[in-house]
Amino acid sequence: MKFSRTLQLIGILIILAFPQAVFAYPVEELPEDNLIKNPWFRDPTRPNQSSLAGWIDAGGPNAHWSSSQKEANPTPDEIVSGDCGSQELYCGTAARLDPGKGQSGGVAIPGVDAYLYQVVQADQSHRKLKFFAHYVSHLVEVAEVSIYGGDAADGPWELVWVPLHYTQDVLIKPPRGESTEALWEQTGFIETVLREGFSFYKVEIHARLPEGNNTGFKISGIYFSTSLTDEPPSVQLLSTPTAGDEPEPMETQLPQESEGRATREARRTQMAEESVELTATAPVLPSPTPAPTRTTVPTPTSTVRPVEPESPATLPGFTVGLLTGGLVILLAIGGVFLYKNVIKKS
Repeated sequence: MKFSRTLQLIGILIILAFPQAVFAYPVEELPEDNLIKNPWFRDPTRPNQSSLAGWIDAGGPNAHWSSSQKEANPTPDEIVSGDCGSQELYCGTAARLDPGKGQSGGVAIPGVDAYLYQVVQADQSHRKLKFFAHYVSHLVEVAEVSIYGGDAADGPWELVWVPLHYTQDVLIKPPRGESTEALWEQTGFIETVLREGFSFYKVEIHARLPEGNNTGFKISGIYFSTSLTDEPPSVQLLSTPTAGDEPEPMETQLPQESEGRATREARRTQMAEESVELTATAPVLPSPTPAPTRTTVPTPTSTVRPVEPESPATLPGFTVGLLTGGLVILLAIGGVFLYKNVIKKS
């Protein structure tokens, strides 16, 4: 009996010594004047699950786009979901273009353009457009959001704005000990002014994954609105900032992200430092090579392309070593207890 209790005690101590890493990505809620339906890609009848409801996959129902739900996705509120341990926490949802199966929807085909869109109605007298989105990718040929204007819900459509357009030809992974939350980016609240407004707008996401690619792209928290203005029309059709630059705030801006969340430049620095650590025992210490940056293609198109992949998060090496040492001490204590109370008395 004493031997069984000793084993139970040791088991409990081991579990406590190795807690599970929990990642969550809380963000600010979107403004109330958002014209987008289901901007966070949730199921309207089951809000604790992901869904593409309100959006149309141009390839057909469940063709290319799918939905994602996990702690590393951005979300403004906490929910209880089986996909996040059935406990109340920030379990985000997103639209996903990936060769693997998601929570719902279809499966992406590398090298094939995929489009996801919805049509919203607006006041034709409004000439100012505003956009915001969270997005993430590891590798993608092109990902963009295009806004089209029209006088009817079924078009014809005229391309009026490309608020997001970028490419990424080098695979980027999260820093050690972090989840894909560290790779998420945001456009900031950006604006453009049209020469004349439209009664309807088509908000289209277009993405294409590289041939042979097994990673993907995700986007969530999409905001689009229109408003009155006396400002002159904007000159540029493409509003995406140059790669490496932060988007300029227009009227409103989400609060600065927490200090713990790595920016693009911080990730490059950390990757370079890790490269030095890995080669510290070599005869000649090579200079760390800066991580390649994402490049923005300054040619707006009428499509939008996304990509996403995710790698499992791991605990930092120092923490693992510390916990391992703690486990050895606990096992030693358990061995002494076992010897005194079981073996010696038997």
